[in-house]
Amino acid sequence: MKKRLFFAILVLGFSGIVVQILLLREFLVVFSGNELAIGIILANWLILEAFGSLFVGKRVENLKEKLEGFVGLQLFFSLCLPLTVYSIRILKELIGVIPGQGLGMLTILYSSFIIFAPLSITHGALFTFGCKLYSLHSVSEGKASSIGKVYVHETLGTIFGAVTFTYLFVPFLHSIQIALGVALLNSLLCLLLVKSSLRKSLAG
Repeated sequence: MKKRLFFAILVLGFSGIVVQILLLREFLVVFSGNELAIGIILANWLILEAFGSLFVGKRVENLKEKLEGFVGLQLFFSLCLPLTVYSIRILKELIGVIPGQGLGMLTILYSSFIIFAPLSITHGALFTFGCKLYSLHSVSEGKASSIGKVYVHETLGTIFGAVTFTYLFVPFLHSIQIALGVALLNSLLCLLLVKSSLRKSLAG
């Protein structure tokens, strides 16, 4: 189980950076954005992810069925990703902007905040929850040591995700394909974790 949790953290880092860059690109197309728009979009992502990590993640830690809770959050993240990309693409229609009309900074602020919320909060909660799960399966290690290992693996996943997005995803896939691919990867990870949990229960 420990190895599968490490893989889950790698996928979490991979998914986080791919989703962040993907949604930023989509928003910039809609907003015809500049440096200020980029700053607002990234700030919203980080604020929402911090909220998910600090508050939502801490609450779901108290669930009795922790692995099932983690899998549930992972599936919700997978479902939200393609829906978020689609929401950005129809954003101008949703808020009634005519073709060629620019969007103000206030519109960029609240629209990106609302659209990001489900995805960013869930991703932040998954990191906190992942740290808790790994520490529970690493009783021989200190808490600080186990959290440090989670950080390292998430960072490795982030680096791999950035390289993959730049050299494999962008040249060959469009945004919806990337979103569906990342969602599928996370869904397969959920199956892997559930399978491992069932095998452990049957063995016990």
